Amino acid sequence: MTQWWSSAYNDIVSQLPQSIVDCLKLRIQNTKIRGKKCELNEESDNLKELFEKELASYNNKKQ
Repeated sequence: MTQWWSSAYNDIVSQLPQSIVDCLKLRIQNTKIRGKKCELNEESDNLKELFEKELASYNNKKQ
């Protein structure tokens, strides 16, 4: 799979199952802001928060 996030997030992303990463990609691509679809931008600061939130949720479910 092609990496669509900044390499700065690799430590977070590597802890998530690929299925969750794939789901996040689809969720970002299908999000509309003011009627326009979001672009995947690997430099986006919002991605870090999204990955961290998803990792926290995943870890809570594992316990």
